[in-house]
Amino acid sequence: MKKYVMYQQVKMEYQKHAKEAQRFPIMEWKWEDITMEFLFGLPRGKKGSDAIRVVVDRLTNLLYSYP
Repeated sequence: MKKYVMYQQVKMEYQKHAKEAQRFPIMEWKWEDITMEFLFGLPRGKKGSDAIRVVVDRLTNLLYSYP
C-alpha cells in the first residue's frame, strides 16, 4: 500500500494542468472565412487549361472550383 501512495504523489507532480478550451469565432456571413488552393498538373481540358482554383466557404461548407 505504501508503494501505491508514493506512486500517486510522484504522478501528481508530473501531471500537466488542463488548459481552458480555445473558443472559435462564430461566423455570421458567407465568404467571411474561406480557404483557397490551386491544383496544377491536371490533364488539359477543352480550353487548354491544366489547373483549377478551389475555394471552400467554411460557414456553408460549399466548394467552388474554377478552371
